[in-house]
Amino acid sequence: MGIVGSKITVVILLLIFSFMNAEVSFVKEKPRMFVFESAVVGLSAAVPFTYIALNRGVDLGRAILLGVAAFLVFFLFHVGMEISGENKAIIDENDKGVIEKVFQFKGTKWIIGAIVVYMILLALVVRDLNIGVNTMLKEALLLATCGALPTIMIARNRDEKDGKKIAVDFFTYFGSFFAGHVALQMGGVYS
Repeated sequence: MGIVGSKITVVILLLIFSFMNAEVSFVKEKPRMFVFESAVVGLSAAVPFTYIALNRGVDLGRAILLGVAAFLVFFLFHVGMEISGENKAIIDENDKGVIEKVFQFKGTKWIIGAIVVYMILLALVVRDLNIGVNTMLKEALLLATCGALPTIMIARNRDEKDGKKIAVDFFTYFGSFFAGHVALQMGGVYS
């Protein structure tokens, strides 16, 4: 329930910030690229979630429905990130986005730290490896790759020139998605 609630909260916040900021410069300049980018972000969730569902014995029809739902949520998430100005803020060091401002609060770091510690402890106590270590690592690799690849496209489409920054962002997302998947699996969240 916490995962669904957090997604709903993020989407609502992005809708609010989209209404407030209405950042549409990239959408105006490159509308087709924006739609393509949004579709890629949606697919970056749909493909691994469908694969993960199939590995857990969900029938093909339900797994595809889960993939479609993931596609729609992440497509909408990307639209919200763009119009709220967060995608621009990620690239432009002079433009502090709302997310970056939130992360500057000490309380945010404590909350995130507490969630990370909780997930690690849950993974250590529950140790749910019923799908097997190899399957879990394959899923983590697919999820991390699919989740991190759009960062390269988003940066390049917004004329980010610093290859080192793009690489750091890619590997930060890759590591976060990989570790997050392992923690969720071992913590019993998927079961």
